[in-house]
Amino acid sequence: MTLVHHIGRMIDDDLNQSDLTLHPAGRPLHVRLLGSCGVFESGQPDAQKALGPGKPLLLLARLLVEPKGVQREQLATFLWDDMPDQRARASLRQALHLLRQALGPDAIEGDRQQVRLSAPPASDLQSFQEAVRDGALEDAVRWYGGPFLADLSITDANEAELWVADQRRRLVRQFVRAASELVTRRLRNGDAADELTRRLLETDPSVVSAWELRLESLTVADHRSGVRDTLAALQQALQQDGTIDPSQAGEARRLLARYTAADRPSIEAGEVAPQLLGPRTRLVGRRTELVQLRALWDGVRRDRQGARLLVSGHAGIGKSRLLFEFAQWPPLDGATVLWVRARRGGREDRLAYLVDVVSVLTGRPGSIGIMQESAATLVVLVPSLINLFPGAVWQQTQADDLPRLVEAVRDLLVTLAEEHPLALLLDDLHAADPASLRVLDAATSSLDGVRLAVVAASRPRMSLFASPWPTIELTPLEQEQVAAIVADLEQVRLDPGVMPLLAAATGGVPLHAVQALRVLADRGLIAKADGTWRRVAGEPGVAIPTPRDLVANMILMRSAAARRVLAALSLADGPVTVEALERLTRTPTGVREHLDELDEAGLVQRLGQDRWQVGHDVVADTVLHEVPLDQRRELSLELATRLAAEASSVSDVRRVVRHYLEADAPEAMLEAVRAWHARTPEAPRGEALADVLLGPSASPLMRRRLIRAIPTRGQLGWRLALAVVATMGAMTMALLVWLRQPARLELVNSPTYAFFLGIPPLFEVRDHLGRVVTSLDGQRARTSLVHGADSITGRISEPIRDGVVSLDSLRVYESEANAISEQPLVLDVEIPGLRSSRFTLRQQQRDSLWFEAGVLAGQSLAPPRPVIRVRPGDPIEGWVRLRYNSRAAAVLHMMTQMATWMPARADTTSISSLITPAQRAFLQVRTVRYVAPSTPGTYWLAWSFAAEPAAVWIASSTSWRCGVPVWDDGNEKQQLGDSAFSRIWGAGGQVTFRKLTCEPGQLRRMMLNPIVMTSVQVVVE
Repeated sequence: MTLVHHIGRMIDDDLNQSDLTLHPAGRPLHVRLLGSCGVFESGQPDAQKALGPGKPLLLLARLLVEPKGVQREQLATFLWDDMPDQRARASLRQALHLLRQALGPDAIEGDRQQVRLSAPPASDLQSFQEAVRDGALEDAVRWYGGPFLADLSITDANEAELWVADQRRRLVRQFVRAASELVTRRLRNGDAADELTRRLLETDPSVVSAWELRLESLTVADHRSGVRDTLAALQQALQQDGTIDPSQAGEARRLLARYTAADRPSIEAGEVAPQLLGPRTRLVGRRTELVQLRALWDGVRRDRQGARLLVSGHAGIGKSRLLFEFAQWPPLDGATVLWVRARRGGREDRLAYLVDVVSVLTGRPGSIGIMQESAATLVVLVPSLINLFPGAVWQQTQADDLPRLVEAVRDLLVTLAEEHPLALLLDDLHAADPASLRVLDAATSSLDGVRLAVVAASRPRMSLFASPWPTIELTPLEQEQVAAIVADLEQVRLDPGVMPLLAAATGGVPLHAVQALRVLADRGLIAKADGTWRRVAGEPGVAIPTPRDLVANMILMRSAAARRVLAALSLADGPVTVEALERLTRTPTGVREHLDELDEAGLVQRLGQDRWQVGHDVVADTVLHEVPLDQRRELSLELATRLAAEASSVSDVRRVVRHYLEADAPEAMLEAVRAWHARTPEAPRGEALADVLLGPSASPLMRRRLIRAIPTRGQLGWRLALAVVATMGAMTMALLVWLRQPARLELVNSPTYAFFLGIPPLFEVRDHLGRVVTSLDGQRARTSLVHGADSITGRISEPIRDGVVSLDSLRVYESEANAISEQPLVLDVEIPGLRSSRFTLRQQQRDSLWFEAGVLAGQSLAPPRPVIRVRPGDPIEGWVRLRYNSRAAAVLHMMTQMATWMPARADTTSISSLITPAQRAFLQVRTVRYVAPSTPGTYWLAWSFAAEPAAVWIASSTSWRCGVPVWDDGNEKQQLGDSAFSRIWGAGGQVTFRKLTCEPGQLRRMMLNPIVMTSVQVVVE
């Protein structure tokens, strides 16, 4: 009796929480194991519970997960691992008895060894796993009600507790995968999936992808406060141990940085997108269009299939705002976003917009990788690009050779898109010239395999492009949408009766929303009462203002001095500095105050480096329409004078000519053209110059004056020509024999290391006119060393043939000291019948490397002494920009980077290989990613630049010329001291160290190895 009593008490303790209700035979049961758990009499939400949480339900869950059966001993130990075996088996028999009462007498079968379910009842676990297996994502998400056995508490079975935890982790991973895929699918279709992303994040906050999908969902819904709250929660989760998977902490920090940077303009271009008048508000009424843009980019990124799209709509309808919202989309992180806005009045400036586009594109570091033919074509279009492409051969071709420009622009776009996905935003194309549009249309007509999205915005204009583009037509906003913009900006309430007035005054154009409210109030059509604007009965003669009235009223409310500043900005049609505005308006003081006044009204926009421009074309058109003629001429004269001094391209000079003509100053215009032509002698003359600089509306008189100012080099009259020919004929005949005599020897090719590569120096014999002559064929050249090497052999050359002599047997031997010196290699070459000539086969080295700009660990760096300060263990991530010069030699150079606190095997990383020559070229290094050392002190980040094979030695930190490449063979690069890194800090310099080398059949020896380096100081405190 004592044993039975003890077992009874034990069973009560283990099973009294099972909420057992006897199951009527024949009724189907449903088992819920995900979330709130139990056995229910049906699958309905309000079904009666037949078995509640407890060890019998845990036993049932184990049998459902393992339908083939489980050993009795395993089940006993599984549920009662803290009891003796006999008591555990007795408890198991009692639990099985209770399950049979709940499920039916035939539900469980087995023998003395094994237990299994004869007919497993329906369960949400089975339905969930089948949906996951079949890819039915909607069903999988619906069946997953929560964690596995969420209501079950286990306190006395360690093995069962571990098993439940393992099942929970496995099922959570399955749910996260299914839900993530479903969210991604919905986001692509424009569905924010708010509830699902919230549930996904709550299910497993340790996975960074759940945070990313939640943030993207809030971004699609334009829920900015939700984005900020989620970012704050992610920041807090990163600071708490165990919340975020440690292996994903770096990814979480990058996600934070991406969305934090999204609060600032993420546009890398010369000009930022124009914004709406007044402070920015949430995007209203353009949700569908924004989803189309994002779907377009998703296809470009996922399928590597380029795409084009045109956004069309009337002035102020929100085209630029739509592009701006798209450009700030965080999933564009990692892509290059370039924005190029067409200038007002630029339709008559042939290829002017293309010049702006090319200037922005070539500002990217990867542009130096285009073909030489493309570089030469772009240099003809924009001569200043010769500094970027020093190896480009100047082609004698017209700047408006459209087929060449199409190929060059396409090559430039494809090259940039291969380095990073590229989103090119072309704004205000209604103001662009037709020739530029033809080139851009043809260059982007085929984008197969190119990660490039071209999004253009334009007012409605016939025949914008020759080929059809997919188009989004922006229509006026609805009454409620206009009212929502006003309510957001002014923080007021609007009575429904005010909405029709706002819609009528604005025409559904968001640009005029706020000003419409103010003008309607000034005219007495609306009034504010109890914090709400309401419509009032106005005078019969009071008219509703038009959109033009709204902008004009906003401008007239400004002071006269502020309007003059606004007129100068409108006429300049581009960013202008404060100092330039002071000269234009002849106002030495107060310009900043006027700009602040205009900025507060939303009429102007401040760009980087203290530059300003008009906020919208509508404002500029209205201002210039109201400016008096004498004031406009005065501003045009000042603006033309300022631009003429720095004009370089043809498009710049066209703007100068236009401003001078508007100022009625033709003499000053002609003088400016003469000065520009003197700086650019390759520019056209005469009729061709007039065609380039003057538009079709220019007067015939002005055209003739310009032609006379820069005349063509016409031929002399036939009489004068005949007299000159007769006079010079005798002299010409007398000089013919002399001119065709051999006169000089010229070096044709001189590779820097020609004597190492087996490429012979070639020389040509030329006459006094520079023509190759053959009268010395058969002669041999003799060479002698001047300096730069120890000795030479092969002083007798091959005979001259066809006027060319090859010193193909020349060999130069240099000492170790000369090999690393900057002393040029000079030879004397002598041929019978010619005077001895001296030639330089190797120029002095011009390799150099220096630091220009960068951002590391969130800190801006600048020369001459770049330094960052971090705490121990902080991440050091960001980018730097380096400038370099390289020798005029066709060799491969390599950039490497190193950190003085990293292990010997990981202290260098190859950054990029470069083909020389280059002068003041720059390289954007975006792969700077380290962790600060744990010990405070002063450390260094350094970059080196050297030609092969020295660069290979540097990149590997060891010389691999001695046998099989291995580490720790005593041949690693010597560690440089702080004094060496301090010497090359920022400005760069040369460091020389010894490397152990060996050649077949020769003794090992130490060789001096010079490299150029630059460094950034890292202070850990």
